[in-house]
Amino acid sequence: EFVLAPNPAQSSVIVLTKNNEPFSYEIYHLSGKVVLHGKALSGQSILLDETMGNGAYFVHLKSETCLYTTQKLIISK
Repeated sequence: EFVLAPNPAQSSVIVLTKNNEPFSYEIYHLSGKVVLHGKALSGQSILLDETMGNGAYFVHLKSETCLYTTQKLIISK
């Protein structure tokens, strides 16, 4: 599992995982479209795209050794 903080988020979100292994992330709109993707480390801030409007999104993480559960992220600007 992982933790998204803060949630709801405004302009950035921090992803906290159990290990410090690099991971890739994808953020999906409820329609299923990937709106943001990249790579990060646990505790690193991810800047959210300015075009992402208020609402619910899904965050999916994976690393070389772990496939994390998908979690809901709320954006409220």
